[in-house]
Order: sequence, then structure tokens, then C-alpha cells
Amino acid sequence: MTGRLTAEEIARVRTQHGIVDVLARCGVVDGIGPGRMGDFMICCPSPRHEDRSPSCAVHPFTGRFYCFGCGAHGDVFGLITELTGIRSLAHIAELLDAGGSITTASRAPVMSRTIHRIQNAGGPEFDRTPAARVLECNAAAWAFLVDGRRGDRARLYLARRGIDLWPLEGEAGRPLAGHTPAERAGLTCHLLARGFTGPEIVDAGWTITGSDGTVDRFRGRVLFPVRDDADRVLGAIGRDVTGTSRCRYLNTAHTVVYSKGATLYTPLRFRDVTVVVCEGPVDAVAIAAAAASGAKAGPLLIAVTPSGTALTQAQAQLVAGMTTQPPVVCGDGDAAGRAAARLWAFRLAHAGSSPRVMTLPDGYDPASWLQERGAAGLTAFAAPGLTLDRRAQAALTV
Repeated sequence: MTGRLTAEEIARVRTQHGIVDVLARCGVVDGIGPGRMGDFMICCPSPRHEDRSPSCAVHPFTGRFYCFGCGAHGDVFGLITELTGIRSLAHIAELLDAGGSITTASRAPVMSRTIHRIQNAGGPEFDRTPAARVLECNAAAWAFLVDGRRGDRARLYLARRGIDLWPLEGEAGRPLAGHTPAERAGLTCHLLARGFTGPEIVDAGWTITGSDGTVDRFRGRVLFPVRDDADRVLGAIGRDVTGTSRCRYLNTAHTVVYSKGATLYTPLRFRDVTVVVCEGPVDAVAIAAAAASGAKAGPLLIAVTPSGTALTQAQAQLVAGMTTQPPVVCGDGDAAGRAAARLWAFRLAHAGSSPRVMTLPDGYDPASWLQERGAAGLTAFAAPGLTLDRRAQAALTV
């Protein structure tokens, strides 16, 4: 494999070479099956980091790692670069496709120590709590997060972003955003008082356990619920409001009922209206709120998000099934957002849709675009600049 990799080739490598398997091939972990999906902690594998206690989180489901000590992070490509110094994506793909062990940089003693320091991060287990009980826990958690001042804090945060949530909540007939409590384990304590056990709350994805004890997974965040077609809360997406978190957005961990790559967030569900795919839930709420406040006979469009720049084929199928109209893809106005929009269009074309692409000016995202222009800014989503016909769909590569 020579030259630059296409987005499709990159996606193939990520899919075929799970991060747990790659870590094992590099001699960083052993005794962990390649099919493991629960998060776990290891000593940081970076040769630049003398990590004497596990500070690197591994997320098998998303295929990523993140060290809270040195900040090393990424997918399998970033991991190989960190361990070997190889920066060419094509060379990394060849190395992974070749199979067998992978020779890493110096500092073998650190690698050896890492092998023996894997610790369970206290994440959800899939066979411990029945799905029905997890859904009950989710419903109780969401009722708490939107209640009283917590719901008001969420509306205030969005209002400061130029988003009036009231018309949209009136359309939905329920609160659409919540807020975390001030206490580090406020939600956990509430759920315990409601009769849920510690393991049940962990398995629902609301609590994490680690070296500093048991705390809420979401802290200092505005929260948006991810629901299924039966309107049940499956999980949540939390947007940091403190400005101090390394992760602007945080999703519920993979649970027996929630899988980030198989679900979408949308504030409202309507059929056969224009669907806009965007990067984050604040963008989705901004679009839906502007549509609700600007429409006299119901919203003309709805917004969905995969929560990030990665849209799986399963999510593309969900979008395609929501409407018979061509969906619109709109990433942020930067290089990453434009690349994401092209990949989304590729996925949607393969799902049988005829996607249209809206490109925002540099520095804008859908929320800031609408904050500046109000409901009038929706016209750009109704008539985006590029339409992909069937011929373009068949030839589309990114």
C-alpha cells in the first residue's frame, strides 16, 4: 500500500485492527481478549511517559486510548505512531496488515511493567444487570437531571448560546436538556436512594469507580438524552460547561442498551422532513430550536448527530430510514468538519440516500451560525450549495 490513504481505507484499518489486539501485538497488554468491549486502565504505553500507576484509559468500543497523565491519545494509527515513531498512515496500515508482533521504541522495562498493571476501570458489565432494569435506572436518572434548578441551568446555558429551548420543549412536551448536580456523586446518591444498587448504576453508565472512589460519570456538564424509537432513554451526551475538561463532549459508556455507534441523538422525531446531520448535540438543538421558533405549522427540518465526526454505516442507515427527502450534512467550518461531511455523504450514499452538503464559513458551527442569523439562517440548510446526484454518489470517494 503506497501513497495517501483514503478515508475508506483508514476506516477499514480501524475496523479490522482493534485497539486491544494492537496493544497485545506491541507487547503492552496480555490476557485481554480482542473481543473485549468494556473500558479499562493501563500504565501509559508511551515511551515518553514514566507512568508508575495506570493513568491511560483504553476504550475498545471506540478504538481509542487517552492518557490522563501526559495527554497521549488517539486511535490505532496514533498508538502505533506513539510506540514506533512511524507517522505515515500508509506505512502503519502495512505494518498492521502484515500481522505478527510489532517492534516498539525503547523503554522495554516500561512496557513490561504495563503488562502487569492492567486494572478494571469499573465500567458497565453486559451480563450483570438486565436491560429492563438499566432502562428503569436511565429513566430515574433523567428525571433527576431535568428537575427544577438543574433543568433551568441547562436552559440558561443554551440561552447564552442563543438557543431558546422553550418553543422546542413545547413542541416535544417535555424537558430536552438536563444538568449535572454540584456534588461529585449527587446523581449516584439519588439513584441509590431510589433503590438502585451500585452495580446497577454502574451498568447503566451513570457511575464510575476508580482509585478516587465512586463518582458520577458526568460532572460539570449539560446533558442531552439519547432515546430509541420507543422513546426510552438509552444513554446521554454531556457537554462540558466548565472549560476545564479535556473532553468537550462525553458519551455514556457502552452498556447493554446503549452503543454510540448504533444510535443517534435528535431533539425531536418527525418523519419525512429534511434531516440535517451535524457534529454535536448543541448544534442539533440549535437547528431544531430555530426550526420550532420559526415555523408556523411545525418544524420543516430536524437535526441528528452521531456526537462527533465519525458516522458509522449503521447510523447512516438510521438517517436514511428517517425520511424520504435528501438528508443534509453539515460539519463545522474547519478542515475536520469538512472532511467529516464528505465521509458522512459517502456513508449516506451507500445507505441509499442522496445527501446534500452544506459548507459553513471558517470558524462557524451550526449553533454559532444560527446564533448570529436567527431563524433566517435556516434557509442555508434548506438549499445547501452542493447536491450529489446518483452518478456522483457512485463515484464518490473521500
